Amino acid sequence: MIALTTALSILTSYPQAGASIGQDSIPIDAGQNNAYRTDVGFDGLGNAVAVFEQQTGDRYGIFANTYIKDTGWAGPVAIDAGPGNAHSGKIAFNGAGDAVVVFKKEKGKGYGIYASMRLGEKGWDKPQRIDGGLKVSDGHKAAFDARGNAAAVFEGHDGKAFRIYANIYDRAKGWLGPIKISGSTGNGYFPAPAFDPDGNLHVVYFEESPAGLDLNISRYEAKTGRWAPPARLNGHMSPTTHKEWKQRVKSISSQFDWDTAYGDALREKIPPEQNGWSPTKMDARYRDAYTPSVITRKDGSISVFFIAGDGNNLRAYTADYRNGAGWGKPGVIDAGVADVEHIRASMNSSGDIAVVFTQYINDTLRVHARTFNAGTGWTGAVIIDAGDKTAYNPGVVYTDAGEIVVVWCQWEGVNVKSFANIYKNGSWGVAQRLEKEDGETCGVRIFAGSDGAIIIVYEQEIPAGGDRTVNRIFALTGVK
Repeated sequence: MIALTTALSILTSYPQAGASIGQDSIPIDAGQNNAYRTDVGFDGLGNAVAVFEQQTGDRYGIFANTYIKDTGWAGPVAIDAGPGNAHSGKIAFNGAGDAVVVFKKEKGKGYGIYASMRLGEKGWDKPQRIDGGLKVSDGHKAAFDARGNAAAVFEGHDGKAFRIYANIYDRAKGWLGPIKISGSTGNGYFPAPAFDPDGNLHVVYFEESPAGLDLNISRYEAKTGRWAPPARLNGHMSPTTHKEWKQRVKSISSQFDWDTAYGDALREKIPPEQNGWSPTKMDARYRDAYTPSVITRKDGSISVFFIAGDGNNLRAYTADYRNGAGWGKPGVIDAGVADVEHIRASMNSSGDIAVVFTQYINDTLRVHARTFNAGTGWTGAVIIDAGDKTAYNPGVVYTDAGEIVVVWCQWEGVNVKSFANIYKNGSWGVAQRLEKEDGETCGVRIFAGSDGAIIIVYEQEIPAGGDRTVNRIFALTGVK
């Protein structure tokens, strides 16, 4: 393992074509079995945890590996509720080192949502089911506040449609129980949670309505312990005439549709593969494509970055909430009139924002980036990827040193590879591959700690003896 500054200097020695930092990454999973869908997060002390799903025997389970500052990776431990397959672990931290991982687990013909807590130095608690017994749940995410409370949000089918639910974790009382926070007009999709500095929870999600697909936000008031009525942010910018958007959302979000296409493979304990798409690719290209990105600031203001239809195309928007003034009118922030997939944003402690999104250019999905400065406003959109090949699932961090690191998946020949580009000294570098092996990769994730530490994780298909290959989890880790 090397310091990330060294690795990044290799990556940013542009225009040094072909430079790679793959030799400096290390496997962090539980061994020579397929592993998928990694998430990573930092606490305020410089430590981190990566969670992933990996095959053990005839099932998939959730594992966590802790990175200890100045020491390294401690090694993976199982944290799920076995038996039965468990998938898609999502992690959230607070500054004191507490962590929560939420994941979905097979229950009958559907999935339940579970949570594993790690408070202080006690280690991982036994997982608890937190969905209230719903037959089908998915789309889970988690958030932690600065006071030691947490929240899990997810899609759950109530017998009529998918609704958005939230379950608050009170440090003194435990999980308070799931609450339906979406309305009753139609299916709810893709929830994204964030706490503000006062401990209020904000959950952004899409919901079907008679006029189209609305972007709604529900707010949990920490002082009263109550949920405010949902507010609509997008003003019906996804009208019913935009059929493709509605069809995409329905087809990729419905757990019933997912089971129809992949349920047999899951029940047979085989990673679902169809037309070359791995489980991670399916999530990254579709579910991740439409999940909003939420930023909360110290002054209580909020920015939401999302994708919605304008009647002809899917566009990238941002909407802002200012204390005392409410939500402003959403504005388009993409690169032009063409379909957009994926949007992610990151803010440093100065309030500067970097946003990345994928948008079609001449029928090819490309990675774009823009930056925002409170004094000068938005810069123009620039393409930062590795060329005229389909790219998706970007992630971004904006450091307090003024550097931006963007990672994404992009086709290279017959395989998908992981790439990165770095903004430094006022300009973008040249996109470089993160790994040196030729096998397929995807599932790339990036996260930054408050002390400037950065972790990049990605999946890599590597030889495992004979004709066998195995999908492993690798990490590039260091402190700037």
